[in-house]
Amino acid sequence: MSKDTYNESYKTFEKQALLLCTFFRHDNPKDVEKVLRNINYYQIGLYIYPFRIDPSQDILADGTRFNHALSVYNFDKQLRLVILDGLETIETAMKTQIAYELGKIDKFFFYQHTNNQNILLSRSNKWTKFSEKIITRLSRNGNTYIHRMYEKYEKLPTWIISETLTMGEMGQILNYLKPQISHSILMKLGIMRSRANTFITWWKSLNQLRNKCAHYDLVWNTRYPDFEHRDFEYLNRLGAIQNLNKPDDFQNTLYSRLSIIWFWLQRIHPNSKWNCRLQQILNTFPKNLPNNITLKKAGFLNGWDTESFWNLP
Repeated sequence: MSKDTYNESYKTFEKQALLLCTFFRHDNPKDVEKVLRNINYYQIGLYIYPFRIDPSQDILADGTRFNHALSVYNFDKQLRLVILDGLETIETAMKTQIAYELGKIDKFFFYQHTNNQNILLSRSNKWTKFSEKIITRLSRNGNTYIHRMYEKYEKLPTWIISETLTMGEMGQILNYLKPQISHSILMKLGIMRSRANTFITWWKSLNQLRNKCAHYDLVWNTRYPDFEHRDFEYLNRLGAIQNLNKPDDFQNTLYSRLSIIWFWLQRIHPNSKWNCRLQQILNTFPKNLPNNITLKKAGFLNGWDTESFWNLP
């Protein structure tokens, strides 16, 4: 299928502001230009899009002002920070257990590139390339302590190398390990052995969300990828989540991902107050926006914060 040629020309900040003000007729182009000098035209455009009365046309709902889009942008920025805070706790706990369990097996686990008896035979070639990449990368690590250790020792122990892993790489390791080892890691994080494979899949979805947050991408009004059918069915059968008031497209919403984060946090850190911080941010969502824009676009239905799962005071 042939595609159209992109014919839009380069535009200065001034021209960008003038173009936006053809939609925001009551806004001052100079004020809009000041914002565009610090927030990319196409980035702020992601937050303007929901105000269209018809997604196929560049017509905004009556009364839409540039500040409406900017207020949602600022809300999304704060939401990304609280999401990253929750994910950091989960990611740190996972990194700790990977270092502990793999270090217990072999002090130099990552140097066993080939014929590693703890790796699934069907994924041994992938493990070889993966582990070699991790080792090679150590020479470029910017952490002063790790770099000094690399310069001093011929090999670095598993518990030090584990600190260099990204969230995505931790998910890869879980997929490479033989089930008894990956399940042991997850059980330390409060996940039943029978559901370990499901949580490995969920890890991928949380990593996708983490990357969106880390790269300052739109998170609140985004359609997320489908889960595997069996993994989504298990999510829906979890006692507390099963009873949530959910939208029909629950699995594709931010709400489903935040539910997984909170479910997991309660097992890793039972005293966590992340749910309260999340509520505080969500309560700042701009009110009375044109085009009836509400948190429902993120999957949050009215009364979500009164449900027992969220345990909000």
